[in-house]
Amino acid sequence: MALAADISMTPLIDVMLVLLVVFMVTLPVLHHAAPQPEVRLSADHAARCDSIAKLLPAAPAAGIARVGFVTDPAAGR
Repeated sequence: MALAADISMTPLIDVMLVLLVVFMVTLPVLHHAAPQPEVRLSADHAARCDSIAKLLPAAPAAGIARVGFVTDPAAGR
């Protein structure tokens, strides 16, 4: 007579669901814990492109995580 060894899946599924809930709860906390500095650049038509080109690589070196460009859609019409 051969014994059939079956692995019970219920404890494995329980552990996986608990881990999933723990990760779902802690992930938003990690993102909102320390806000990253950011720069919003709003330039007019007289702004020089070389000034902006120097700013973009210097921002990460200064610890600025995000650089964004502010635009005015009404100005282009």
